[in-house]
Amino acid sequence: FVMPKVNIEEFIAKHKLSEKEKAFLTEELVSECSDAFDMFDADKSGEISYEEVGQMFEKLKTELSPDELRLMIQSVDLDKNGEISFEEFIVMMVKAQDPSSEVLEAFAQFDTDNNGFIDAEELKAAMARSGTEITAEEAKQMIANGDLDNDGRISFFEFKEMLEKKKA
Repeated sequence: FVMPKVNIEEFIAKHKLSEKEKAFLTEELVSECSDAFDMFDADKSGEISYEEVGQMFEKLKTELSPDELRLMIQSVDLDKNGEISFEEFIVMMVKAQDPSSEVLEAFAQFDTDNNGFIDAEELKAAMARSGTEITAEEAKQMIANGDLDNDGRISFFEFKEMLEKKKA
């Protein structure tokens, strides 16, 4: 399966994204979604099935009941075929960003270069600003602990997941 090219302006118009949601629809997010979608589309059909979504949440160590899983799929399954297409996956990820939340403000404190990711250097600097000195190696280990896609940095989605796990 080859990921379709996403025209951001057309996508925004088609899916009627809010101003806040538009802010999160970047080429980097689309690229990250492409990588994540490819990882979860185990059979490479171009659609993520109910079973694949369940496996995705198991990998993220997030427990969902069968009803919660069904409701989540239904909420993003725009064509109502019971599966999530790449485009529907992007909508789900954009809506999951919750740009109005305090989580975004916290993320921005770490993401000082505003590239949408926290790397070990930014983490080390943020910790120092808060009065806690850590080594470069400790910062790398902390990043690795929350780095779900193993790209060496923390995206907003990964940051949000880490905070939600910490609350639990």
